[in-house]
Amino acid sequence: MDAHLRERLARLHQTHVGQYSIVSLDPPIFCIQVHGDGLNQFVERYRMLFSALRGRPAFALCCHSFNLSSSALRAVAHMVANCREQFPDLQLTQLCNEPHQPALFREMGIAAEFCNKNCFVDDSLFMPMPSITRRFDAVYDARLLAFKRHHLAYTVANLALIYYPVPSDDPAYVREVRERLSHAHWFNHADTGAFRLLSRPEINERLAACRVGLCLSAEEGQMLASIQYLLAGLPVVTTPSQGGRDVFFEDRFVITADPEPGAIQSAVRALIQRAIPPDEIRHATLQRIAQHRHAFFGVVQRIYDQLGVRRTFADEWPTVFVNTMMRNQLHTDTLSMLAAQGRAAPAS
Repeated sequence: MDAHLRERLARLHQTHVGQYSIVSLDPPIFCIQVHGDGLNQFVERYRMLFSALRGRPAFALCCHSFNLSSSALRAVAHMVANCREQFPDLQLTQLCNEPHQPALFREMGIAAEFCNKNCFVDDSLFMPMPSITRRFDAVYDARLLAFKRHHLAYTVANLALIYYPVPSDDPAYVREVRERLSHAHWFNHADTGAFRLLSRPEINERLAACRVGLCLSAEEGQMLASIQYLLAGLPVVTTPSQGGRDVFFEDRFVITADPEPGAIQSAVRALIQRAIPPDEIRHATLQRIAQHRHAFFGVVQRIYDQLGVRRTFADEWPTVFVNTMMRNQLHTDTLSMLAAQGRAAPAS
């Protein structure tokens, strides 16, 4: 297959598939994952879906996987303006990872709520496993990208790593990390030496063999690995950061260290010495998750109430929830479900 054909097929795929979950079919409500590098393509990626909903109220609840810097806020505002112009029946609400962000959006006339995306992680997938011996002092679950700052972990003794590669990874950075951390235990290569993608249960088992989780980037989104650490009962060493991962942190089981290898190493030792029971970390995290899910319930319930829908979304949550509220969803499948819903008796 030549490069031109591959590019055409990739574009076709992008216009037929989105990363979202269906919150409700009637009224149409979708929880959509928005990526920083995909803001310019957002309208085209969802044109098939949004066009089919013209003439009826529809709602997109947008989660962000990136830090909402000033430039990113402007880019999201531009995305919202494009959607409003082309799909006036569509109402977008931004679900923000940090508490100060909704006010910034509202100043621009954009609906927004504080609901950190990490609350959508399935807590039944990550939990303490006391039967597994903790063999490693620290674990860093992170893609091999420069902004993850692996060099800050170079002096951490008895380190383990989890990662997954993508075609856009910088080979030079990957090579540097592999060489500088050759002494570390690479969970993805533990069986045969070749890379193997770990399932979520396998990641949980690997986390259970570690004492501390590392979060070393200065800026990103909510950092999925951070909530997985906490649900698995691991205390966390973090650097100061922007993006929202600290929303679920508490000082008693998280140390914020200077971005310097020696400081990271010392913080790992300090947390190990605290010997915090894993169940305490998990319980505190579940309490914060519940608060953010309650905020999400409120967003959806207000839509129901606005439209006179006589349903309680909190009761529907168990049938709606999927891990991270994100899947690779075919628009054609969604449209088929919407059509079937239209042929059924009204739900309200």
